[in-house]
Amino acid sequence: TCSAGGFTTYTCACGDTYVADEVAPLEHVDANLDITCDYEGCTKRILPPADSTVSLFTANHMIIVSLNSNYYVEGVITEITDAKNGIFVIADEEGNTILVRLPKDANGVSYSAWTTLKVVVGDTVRVYGKPTKNTGTPTSQKAKVEGGVLTVVEHTHVFSEATCTEESACACLAVAAPALGHLDEDANGLCDRCDWNMNLSTTYIAISTDASSSGVLDEAKTKWNWTDGKFTAEISKGASTFTLYTNAKAYMQLKKQNDFTLYVPEGVTVQTITIFTTNATQLANLEKAMAGLTNTLIKDEVNLSITVEVNAAGNFTFTNVGTTTAYISGVEIVYE
Repeated sequence: TCSAGGFTTYTCACGDTYVADEVAPLEHVDANLDITCDYEGCTKRILPPADSTVSLFTANHMIIVSLNSNYYVEGVITEITDAKNGIFVIADEEGNTILVRLPKDANGVSYSAWTTLKVVVGDTVRVYGKPTKNTGTPTSQKAKVEGGVLTVVEHTHVFSEATCTEESACACLAVAAPALGHLDEDANGLCDRCDWNMNLSTTYIAISTDASSSGVLDEAKTKWNWTDGKFTAEISKGASTFTLYTNAKAYMQLKKQNDFTLYVPEGVTVQTITIFTTNATQLANLEKAMAGLTNTLIKDEVNLSITVEVNAAGNFTFTNVGTTTAYISGVEIVYE
């Protein structure tokens, strides 16, 4: 077989047997040029040798080898254009580039995130797939490889330094060392390593899909609030001419000119307020709604949230200054 050799028993048609000494494994074979070894049970993928080229396809000055309609191209990843959908750019030694799109892996499973591939900019990769004309971004690419199989040929780990909260990790998600953890040997309430305030606490108020626990709507239907027992978050009618709307879904609607207020207990200093929403469109709507704030805003497109730096005591209020409704699914408060 093409696997490691071993003691093999051969049987003749006459019934005699012969036990051979350990033998070398056979070479992998890919007679049908499907880039996978032909032997049953062997899943090794085979790079077609350069001297067996049937034809050459040139795309944006990059040569793609074609063997019986099985195409492959090799180069260095220079840009990851769309991590979620596996779209990236590779370049050859002369700097010629081509756009690659891998909507599915070798098993037909969609690439929902690049973390499953463990590749980063700078990796040398080999891509099997069919070259096509490019109609997507970046528009500077003249062609692309659609679908196929991705193999990492060369990857060098570049590990970051471990911090109090972050492990030493490579962009490919390999970890070299755990996070250090906060240290307060002088017991002054501040981390000796990063000066973080160790007296901070975090609470999270979530919208519930259960109508009986998702909040309280006042009789005049001008205010709706929900609480975790310590903090209360409220959406009120404000200057809007619209009737405040709520339902049993896992979000509250912040319409234009509605007010969002976080009621803070006396003696508590709020450091940050993170407002979560439901999808990318609603994140954009929330960003527009908060445009009137002078606070520093930090948008997180992965967790669909916007963090407001408050660093103050007392209640916090902002008005939806946008023209569209934003959905709020929860609020996280970091406080001292």
